[in-house]
Amino acid sequence: MKRLFLLSLALFAITLAYAQELKITGTLVDRDTREGVMLATVQLLKADSTYITGVLSDDNGRFAVKAPAAGQYILKVSSVGYVTLMKNVKVSGKSTLALGNIEFGADAIMLKGATVVGQAARVTVKEDTFVYNASARLKAPSLRSWSSVCLALR
Repeated sequence: MKRLFLLSLALFAITLAYAQELKITGTLVDRDTREGVMLATVQLLKADSTYITGVLSDDNGRFAVKAPAAGQYILKVSSVGYVTLMKNVKVSGKSTLALGNIEFGADAIMLKGATVVGQAARVTVKEDTFVYNASARLKAPSLRSWSSVCLALR
């Protein structure tokens, strides 16, 4: 009876040890507005920058990343329009490492404007006639193009 009790107690302790979940939690906050940054990518990397796992922050900027074991890690936080943040974290035997509010600064360099260039159609076909657009800067027609037009009209 005593052995059975000790065996069940040992199995229970081992189960609790394996059930302990190591988490890193925090809240991403915009430096200027003090609002949570939603849908930011939070990645957990090994010390040599090898990817382990990652999550997205929720609507209020909160995140929770599971660490596989205790040790030194790099927490990489990135989002469009923000400067990528790298933070060294040390996960100990505790179940949760709370980082609190993490300020996330906006990226001052935004995308440049796009220039759209279009050209008018030089020649359009309406029913049985060719309509030339004078503003499309047509070059002088060559004999080859006129011969192809004449062949198309036959």
